[in-house]
Amino acid sequence: MKEKISSELNQTIRLVKENLLTSFKYMKENPQERKEIINIWREYIKKLWSETSKLSEKYQEKGIIKAITKVFMFGR
Repeated sequence: MKEKISSELNQTIRLVKENLLTSFKYMKENPQERKEIINIWREYIKKLWSETSKLSEKYQEKGIIKAITKVFMFGR
């Protein structure tokens, strides 16, 4: 199961990276739409955070959300 989780998260990272590259290229070519692209990413992160928070509450397990918080706040 650990291998499956790791593999699927690695696939997610690849997709996120592809979308980041697409977003940066698009913003470079369309600077007037920069704020809209940033808002798309903001909403994506908010959804991810919301789902993580809800599932942490549901399963009474705060380890994953604490780890994510530390990375976002302190880079580690």
